[in-house]
Amino acid sequence: VADYKTIVFLDLQAFDLLFYDGDHDYEPTKWFLDYVFNYALSSATIVLDDYGPAYPQVVRAAKEKLAEVEGSHTLDIQGALAIFKPIEDPQ
Repeated sequence: VADYKTIVFLDLQAFDLLFYDGDHDYEPTKWFLDYVFNYALSSATIVLDDYGPAYPQVVRAAKEKLAEVEGSHTLDIQGALAIFKPIEDPQ
């Protein structure tokens, strides 16, 4: 996708997994995370590519979002991937 805001045209309720290999700057990454966490299924897994020391703005946006969604998602780092996983409701 050429423009990260193109995601507004997708029905995010239809996805269980969202993978973002996009911009390495803070603002687009934060915007994407804010948008998907507002409109995606609460059970969706959200993956960011290019997480790590080479991309500090991606790390910053991911850590800020994790603080906002604490209690509903965890952040698992696998190599250069940051994976927001929903916390399953114990029943």
